This record gives sequence, C-alpha cells and structure tokens, in this order.
Amino acid sequence: MTREKKKVRSVAGQKFVSLKTEKKTSAAKAEYKTRKQENLAKKKRQKSLEEKRLEAERQAKSASGDNRKKRQPRLKRSPEEVAQKSAELMGKNDSEMTDQTD
Repeated sequence: MTREKKKVRSVAGQKFVSLKTEKKTSAAKAEYKTRKQENLAKKKRQKSLEEKRLEAERQAKSASGDNRKKRQPRLKRSPEEVAQKSAELMGKNDSEMTDQTD
C-alpha cells in the first residue's frame, strides 16, 4: 500500500507546515458555475452583422498597415547640396584656424 504525499510548504528556518486548502462553499461553487456558463455563452454567441463589418474593417486596416511598416529609405540629399554644406563648414573651420594662429 502506497502512502500519498501531503502538500507541504517549506518556510526558511522552520519545519514543514502542511497547507490547508480552502473548501469551496456552495455559494462559491454556484458563482463559479454561473461565470463559466456566461463565458461559454459569450463564445458561442453569433456575431451581429455590425460586429462582422467592424472586424473586417479592422483587418483591412491592419493589412494596409503592413505596407507602412516596411522600412522607408532615408531621404538623401543631392550631391550639390552636400558639397555646398561641406564648403560652408570648411570655410568656418579655416577662418577659426587662421584666427587661432595669429
């Protein structure tokens, strides 16, 4: 004959203490059953035409959103614009260098 193990909890520095499980009252059982039935009813309920239309719209929006998620290439400046900007910066640096050496 095998012995069943008791559910025990180890508390640091103490002996093993057996856990006492709460017994469900009849009211708690009834409440649990009603909640379970309500949840099942929600799952089984047929969607109305309005709900179906809204869901279809949401899916269409999410499908179009996939295109937006693709990475957009960075806006590239034209070579002339880059050359002009670098010339301005170089001009500033040259003037600062000559001021320091004088």
